[in-house]
Amino acid sequence: MTICLRAATRDDAGDMARLVNMSGEGLPHALWARQAEYGQDPIAFGAERLANDDGAMSWRNATVATIEGQTAGLLITDELAETDAELSSDTHPIVRPLIRLENMARSTRTLAALAVFEPFRRKGVASKLLQRAEMGAGPNGMSAIVTDLNDAAAAFLARHGFAHTADLPLVHADWDTPSAAWVLMRKPAS
Repeated sequence: MTICLRAATRDDAGDMARLVNMSGEGLPHALWARQAEYGQDPIAFGAERLANDDGAMSWRNATVATIEGQTAGLLITDELAETDAELSSDTHPIVRPLIRLENMARSTRTLAALAVFEPFRRKGVASKLLQRAEMGAGPNGMSAIVTDLNDAAAAFLARHGFAHTADLPLVHADWDTPSAAWVLMRKPAS
């Protein structure tokens, strides 16, 4: 079994939406449901958003892992700015703690999404995608944000040199999750 990595294309948007939602533990679905037109499937709406050329969560910033021609996993990264992102009165409360944590990780390459479809887990797909991300680490290294109950993601990141550096309470709003906090994990530049 060979894991192949390639740049994503717009045609990957459907798989990307499902994987971004998995990586975000259902938060993307909740946000997309608020933005989608009445009756529109939130995952289909997310796919439309990911097919756009602009923004951090675009196919242009994504790497797809395939095994035997099938999409196995996804990586989306973004380099966080040297200065703090601003919070305005228009910033949805559910994303405020995420922005605050990102502001604690300035100038890092952040893992905006890293997920693997179930049939391809425990085969090295996530590790290979993470290696790709680390090739473009920011001046201050790497960062990722996970929920406090995502023990599998936290353990995976810890095995790859990431450490818990901060946490903030999360806002549930329309998102049904048992988690109570967001956890910032960082890996220093090598």
